[in-house]
Amino acid sequence: MLFLTRIEMLPAALWFVLYIAYKDRKDKKIMISDLLLFLIPIAVFTALILYHNWYRFGKIIMDARVAMAIPQEPERSFLNGLYKVLLDGETGFFFFNPVLVFFIGGLFFLKKKKALILPAIIALQTILLLIVLNRIDGRWCWGTRFLMGVLPFFALITVFFLKENKNKILSYFFYTLFFISFTFQLSAVIANPMNFFLQPLHKNQVIHQLKQASQCLTKPSPRIEKGRTYTQVWRARHFDGLDFWFLNLRAMGIRARYWLPPVLLLVFINLYSAAKLFRKKGPAT
Repeated sequence: MLFLTRIEMLPAALWFVLYIAYKDRKDKKIMISDLLLFLIPIAVFTALILYHNWYRFGKIIMDARVAMAIPQEPERSFLNGLYKVLLDGETGFFFFNPVLVFFIGGLFFLKKKKALILPAIIALQTILLLIVLNRIDGRWCWGTRFLMGVLPFFALITVFFLKENKNKILSYFFYTLFFISFTFQLSAVIANPMNFFLQPLHKNQVIHQLKQASQCLTKPSPRIEKGRTYTQVWRARHFDGLDFWFLNLRAMGIRARYWLPPVLLLVFINLYSAAKLFRKKGPAT
């Protein structure tokens, strides 16, 4: 699924091909078998997506922003794009995505776990591609949504950082960033859950949103008929926009109220894989 979410994720497949070729270099039959097992599903579904684009839009490769008549943003420099991804108050994940913040700490420990070098390369490559392709869309309080395809890689390296880090100062630094991110996201959801993912929330508005949070739990929502409160709206929509905010399901392009069961399965698989990867081995018997 990773390579079917965004066209800019396809170059990441090259790294997996190189890894499989290196891993099975001593047995060509196993190498070919593993490569086919990896590439055939991607080829089949990619062909279906390209056919869908041709059938619907008349073009094999179609930019949805053009099809939806969304105005293109003006070209910007690489440094400006890097700022938008890292530090911008509307799209930067330093403010709105705690998982990606912890990922940076894990990069310092990659030499202890060489298996994580490949996920790190793909994650960083994706960030660079987003900047080069000028796909830094978002402004919905959780950073750029086009990073959704590599969030599992960010999560793996984040877990490794939390396991290996022994520097208290570094831990305090990252936990401070986590608290900031938690405050921004939670205050935005409480203050305006209906428009949390539709309207911008700049970091300078957080204090104002926090002051409104207590009132929003009891006053009727102006956008909802029958005078339902925000709390009732949450329940009616199955906590849409709130459940598992820490995992940033919306940043993964998933509507929780429709796809919660498969999302839970994917989250469980990722957590189980991480636990198996970093599980301490007991003494040999």
